[in-house]
Amino acid sequence: MKLLWSKALLLNLLSASAAVAQSNLPPCPPDTAVPWTNCQGARQIADGDYVGEWRDNRANGQGTLTWPDGNKYVGQFHDGSISGQGVLAWANGDKYAGEFHGGKMDGIGTLVWSNGQKYVGRFNSGAMTGQGTMFAADGSVVSLATTTPSLSPIENQESSGEEVLLKENRGIFVVPVEINGVTTLDFAVDSGASTVTVPRNVYDTLVRTGTINDSDIIGQGTILLADGSKSKLPVFRIRSLKVGDKTIKNVIATVLPLGGQLLLGQSFLARFKSWSLDNKKHVLLLNSQ
Repeated sequence: MKLLWSKALLLNLLSASAAVAQSNLPPCPPDTAVPWTNCQGARQIADGDYVGEWRDNRANGQGTLTWPDGNKYVGQFHDGSISGQGVLAWANGDKYAGEFHGGKMDGIGTLVWSNGQKYVGRFNSGAMTGQGTMFAADGSVVSLATTTPSLSPIENQESSGEEVLLKENRGIFVVPVEINGVTTLDFAVDSGASTVTVPRNVYDTLVRTGTINDSDIIGQGTILLADGSKSKLPVFRIRSLKVGDKTIKNVIATVLPLGGQLLLGQSFLARFKSWSLDNKKHVLLLNSQ
């Protein structure tokens, strides 16, 4: 697993280096009223100063975007948005190198904090997914999380299939989920979410009630905002997550900065051989064998 991530990281760095190479395009015309296309020039975009390639009057190709607070991105742009391979460096010394999509860290990348802590792995919509490796400042592995469990992931397997009745809540169907054998909350099933996702206000309540404790925290995820600023939020391990009669141990979960819907994502769903939603019966079917 470490070798695969190392190869992926090497490809990232090579691609990022290619992305920041000097452009061979001609300078853009000095008259900004004329659409800029297939040229290189400097303008303000996204509350920052952009220098780089343009196409169809938008930042497209290789470029550099620097914000007033000292944050800086060097890499690829698509239709005016940070997308592709690049390097984002924050003024405090933190740095991310890897893939971006729609202005967010998305894909394979490496996030290095100024204190030397490092995460190498996958990102989704600006946050770590847990599918990667966390390193301490001394290079030791803090956590290695994949969607594939290492030991006996599913307990209470009286039957290979489990039907769990869905409930309707404000127009969406949710399923009751028991967290660490203590608290039961309603989650929406979302296969598009790479991890189980918990809004910050719910996470704070779980910590306050002792459902989540310090030993459950495995690192920090970073949400990249549109202005280039970032918000660090916990990535934690749910010791047990129970849906119906199925219990999964050690599920990676991420926290989102605002309120919203709890999501039952792939860090839980991928632990089953198969799963499906029956819209007619309004049930979640989980197959463990």
